[in-house]
Amino acid sequence: GGGTDFRPGFEWLEEQGKRPGVCLYLTDMECSSYPGTEPSFSVIWVNWGNPPAEWHREPWGERIDMTDSE
Repeated sequence: GGGTDFRPGFEWLEEQGKRPGVCLYLTDMECSSYPGTEPSFSVIWVNWGNPPAEWHREPWGERIDMTDSE
């Protein structure tokens, strides 16, 4: 597959005027597109599985790597 486009979730928050204290994004980090700019709120990428390859790494925010044993 082509990977997840992360932009629509952040666009929806913007369109709805939502400003969360923190955004938890549950993902496998197999992504194709991140938003071009960092949002004004904190973002935590909760990665389910192996740490992402270098080209899949998040451009901002914090990543927590989870595995089946956690």
